Amino acid sequence: MQHYISVFTDITEKKADEERIQYLAHFDAVTGLPNRVLFNDRLQQSIQRARRFKRQVGLMFLDLDRFKYINDTLGHPVGDLLLELVAKRLQDSIRQSDTVARLGGDEFVVIVEDLDGQDTLRVLAGKIMKSLSLPVQLESHRVNVHCSIGMSVFPEHGNDADQLVKHADIAMYHAKESGRNQAVLYLPELSVRTYANYSLERSLRHAIDTAQLRLHYQPQVRLSSGRLDSIEALVRWQKKTGNWLNRTSLSPGGGQRSYCSAG
Repeated sequence: MQHYISVFTDITEKKADEERIQYLAHFDAVTGLPNRVLFNDRLQQSIQRARRFKRQVGLMFLDLDRFKYINDTLGHPVGDLLLELVAKRLQDSIRQSDTVARLGGDEFVVIVEDLDGQDTLRVLAGKIMKSLSLPVQLESHRVNVHCSIGMSVFPEHGNDADQLVKHADIAMYHAKESGRNQAVLYLPELSVRTYANYSLERSLRHAIDTAQLRLHYQPQVRLSSGRLDSIEALVRWQKKTGNWLNRTSLSPGGGQRSYCSAG
């Protein structure tokens, strides 16, 4: 006589969890767009195809203007609704062969395959900005959203994915600094300006840490009466460079004067 024992386990829920984990590894939970991991993979594949067939690839780095203000005033649920809407409008603005991804926060990227030229990228940027600027009703709130876009092109602005992203990001920040709600194509001089700003900020932080800044008060005298009229506050940055002492005076009105004297 033989006996059999069978054990059954329902793994439906386990399989669903595994599929969910796999999905979240490559797609954004809020918008359903490809996330940073999948974006990097698709960009590298696009560059490989473009290199093989001697084509161009356009990259757009998009950041929503004043999105933090919407999150802070209307709440994160409304902010998430806006991100979903932005994702849909971006997808409706591009071709099926292109890719829209969300890197995080209010940062989106668009990969434009088989690009005809920079003018095509500019036209697409204008189309996206026009689409996003249309008013939208989020629950009981009517919201207008604008964006700043930085653009770069393979191979002119970079030979790999990291360079393209870096340069599109630099162009986007230049668009922000220039007044927002505009699209800027990367130029080499933007990198020089960005590095100069970074170098200045780093030097200033070091100046604060090492007490190189000095506060001085300069009297303003009215010539007609000879009486003290006001006082100008100056911050002088004193840093030694070899045998020279470089001083920079900053005034509240934004003026700056630099001069050197023997140290």
